[in-house]
Parts: sequence; C-alpha cells; structure tokens
Amino acid sequence: MNFPLHDIERTCGKPPGGIRDIGLIDPDDITSLEPLVFRSGKRIFLYRQNRFTGLLKSKQTDNSPHGDTLDYTLTAFVRGLRGEVELLVHRLLNRRIHILVTYWSGEQKIMRYARALTDHDSGRYPGSRIGYTLTATTRHITPTTLLGGTINLPNIDTAMTVEISTTASTYSYTVPAGRWLGNIFVKSDSDQAVSVGRTAGAGDITDALPMTAGEYTLITGTLLYAETDTTIYFSGLEGSNSIKILLLG
Repeated sequence: MNFPLHDIERTCGKPPGGIRDIGLIDPDDITSLEPLVFRSGKRIFLYRQNRFTGLLKSKQTDNSPHGDTLDYTLTAFVRGLRGEVELLVHRLLNRRIHILVTYWSGEQKIMRYARALTDHDSGRYPGSRIGYTLTATTRHITPTTLLGGTINLPNIDTAMTVEISTTASTYSYTVPAGRWLGNIFVKSDSDQAVSVGRTAGAGDITDALPMTAGEYTLITGTLLYAETDTTIYFSGLEGSNSIKILLLG
C-alpha cells in the first residue's frame, strides 16, 4: 500500500500538541470528501480553540472477523450554555457526520461517518464548570485521511451578533433567509415588559417579559429557523433600548 506524501513547511522543533479547530460536516452537504468540495450554499459547522478543549485518540484493534481496524474517538468540551450548540444537538440526532480535526501543528485528519453524541452539565453550584461534552466515534479499516496542508473552507457555519439601538416602542428586525434566530439580550434605561412576535404586539415567540432598567435581560427559547426573510417585532419597549440578537447558521 502506498501513501501519498505531502509537503509541509515547519520550523524545526518540538511539534505543538492539541487540537486547534473541529469542523462538523453533513455528508449530504458535500460532493467530494477527498478533495473536500461543498455543494452550493452548504457550510461546515466550525469550532475554534478558544471555545472548546478537545482530544482525538486512535487505537488499532484485532477483534474484528474482517481483520484489524482503527477505532477513532474524539472528545471535546464546549464551555457555557450556547444557542448554537443546542442547534448542533438538533442536527446530530440520528445522524452520522464527517469531522475535520485540525491540529495546532497544521495537519488535519478527517473522521469519516462518525457517530457524535452530546451531554450537557449545568454544574452543581455557582462557579461550577458548565458546558457540553461531545463524544464522536468511528471505525475505519484504513487510517483516516491525513492532510498536510490547510483545506479551504469558504462556507463556515458560525454565529453572528446583530446590535441595535432604538427609542421606538415597537421595533422590527428581519432575520435573513437561511439563518436561525438564537438568544436575544435587551437593556433599557427604563423598566419595561418586552414581547417578541411575528406581528407587532404579538408574543408568539416570547410573551411579555419584565425587565429592570440598566440591566441586560436574556430572552431564551427563541430558536426559530427563517426559511425565507422573516420579520420579528419587539413590542412594549420603553426609553432607550440596546438589543443584541444572536443569529446562527
């Protein structure tokens, strides 16, 4: 068996350990895995190192009737309670995915058709570590693909925050098509009770929520997919408001 050699530019010295990025890929979103080619408009769900800690391990086993196999296990911990991770959990249900793992040294491995499961831990008391544990496993009969260079990822599935300032009592915002509406933060210089809905004054997304002046209030449970451009309305605003909207996808 011949393995292709890749040119890798490196400074002499001890290679750094650890994982820099983890990319989750829906097999239906690509036309080719080697090379990695995405269908038009499709994306990779990318986690960068500042948001997780992770470890990839492989083990050669000889207990298969078909011969030796290589078992790969990726474990990662994502800190906090995040709307985009809740979306990811929804996408992973009953699915197998490809996982692109990038080391700090720059090399990359692709885990093909991995099964990924998630757990969430709220912590037992204030100050406890809160977050998600992702465990992905797959079994290969040949070594997973090792890439020397960096794969060009033109479409990255990430979160973005929209920041709004308004003095209106009702404010409308249009969620772009293809995006998910995540958590919302609202702060005013006046006490208020704010509802969010698909029409002015409606609370079909979130009923009126009392808010204290000068403090950001987190509105949760707003996960909504905009198949087309979708307008939402903030009603019951008082004074001068700062609104932060988390968009996913």
